[in-house]
Amino acid sequence: MRGVRFAVFLLVPFAVCLGWGIHDTMAYFRNRKSGLGVGIVMGGALVLCVSLANKGYAVAKSIYPLMDDTWYQVLNLAQEKTPQETIINSWWDFGDWFKVVAGRRVIFDGQSQHLPQAYWMAKALLSQDENQAVAILRMLNNAGNKAFELLDQHMKDPLRSALLLEHVLTLPQEKAGEVLKKILSQKAADEAIKILFSPAAKAVFVVDHTMPFKMPAISYLGNWSFPKVYIAQNFSRIEKNQIVEYLKNLSKNEIQIEQFYQEAFLIENKDLDEWLSQRVQFYSALTNGRLKDDSAYFENGFVYNVKDGSVHSNNGQIPRSAFVFRQDDLVEVPYSNPNVPFSILIYEVKGEYKSILLDTQLGRSLFVRLYFLGGRGLKHFTPLIDAEEGNNYIRFFNILW
Repeated sequence: MRGVRFAVFLLVPFAVCLGWGIHDTMAYFRNRKSGLGVGIVMGGALVLCVSLANKGYAVAKSIYPLMDDTWYQVLNLAQEKTPQETIINSWWDFGDWFKVVAGRRVIFDGQSQHLPQAYWMAKALLSQDENQAVAILRMLNNAGNKAFELLDQHMKDPLRSALLLEHVLTLPQEKAGEVLKKILSQKAADEAIKILFSPAAKAVFVVDHTMPFKMPAISYLGNWSFPKVYIAQNFSRIEKNQIVEYLKNLSKNEIQIEQFYQEAFLIENKDLDEWLSQRVQFYSALTNGRLKDDSAYFENGFVYNVKDGSVHSNNGQIPRSAFVFRQDDLVEVPYSNPNVPFSILIYEVKGEYKSILLDTQLGRSLFVRLYFLGGRGLKHFTPLIDAEEGNNYIRFFNILW
C-alpha cells in the first residue's frame, strides 16, 4: 500500500518535470533555429499525450462501481420496508451503503471494523445455537460494546470480563442476574441485565453472496478462544493449577482447559496465532443437482438419494458428514472413515436440489441457515427481502426478539 501511495504522489512532480523538460527542449531547438528538432519534439509530445490519454480512458472504462443495480434496488427497498429507527445487522463491508442509500443505522462499518463488535458479529454468524446468536445480537443492538465495558469497569480484567460476558449470554435472565450480582454492584448488575435481556429496537439481519468468500477471516475472529489467550499470556509465569482453577471458576470445561494447556507446550511461536483460533471455509461454490431416478446428481461428484436420504460420491470421496435439510429440520449424518476434510450440505428449494462443500462447523451455523436455507426452521428470523441472481443471494431478515 505504501508503494502505491508513493507512486501516486510521484505523479505530480513527474508531470511538472516532464512539461518543463519538453519546454526547455523546444526552447533549445528554437534558439538553434532547428525546425527539424522542434518538429520531432512536438511530434513526440503529441504521441505521448495521445498514448497517455488512451491509457487513462481504457483504465477509466474498465472501472465499475462497487454497487450494482441489484444492490441499489435492494437498499431502496429496505428503506421503503423498514422504519427509520431500524438497525441493520451484517458484516461491516457494506455498512456505508446501508447508511447512505438505505438511510439506516448499522452495528459497525468500515470506519468501526476495529471495534469489539466485529468479534461478536462473527461469533453470531458462526453460532450453531439460534438463541445464543439472538442473545449476542440483542446485546449489540441495545448498547454495542457497553456490556463488556460495564463489566470491565468493575472487574479491571479484560480477559475475565470477556469470559464472564460469554458465559452469561448463554444463561436465562434469572440465572444471569444471580451470576452478575455476585461480582457487580446491584446498580451495575441491573444495568447489565437491561442491556442483555431488554427487547431491542426494530432490527434486520443481512447476508449476501460475498460472505462465503470472507468466511476464513470472519471465522478467525468468531472462533477466537479467550481461554487459549489466557493460557498463552500466563503459561510461563503462573503455575498450571492456578491457570486451571482460574478458568474453571469462569465455568470453563476442566478437561478442555487441561487439553489446551498441554497443547501450549507444543505450539511454536510462529504457529501461535493459528492455535488461538480456527479458520473455517467453504470448499466449493453452490452447485445445482440434476434429478434422475429419484437421485440428485451434483457437479461436485456427489449423489443424493431423495427417497432414503443417503449420500455417496462417484469419485470415491467420503465427507465427514452430510447436512440434509428435510421437513424443516437440518439433520447431520456422520460418516465413518472420511477421506476429505469437509462435509456437504444438501437442500431442496423450489423443486431443485443444491449442495455445497463446507467445514463441519459451518453446517448448522446461523450464516448457513440464513443464506443458503433462507431462514427455514428458525424462529427468530423471518424473510423480509430476497434478491436472487442464479445462486447469488442478498437476503434481509426481520429479527424477532
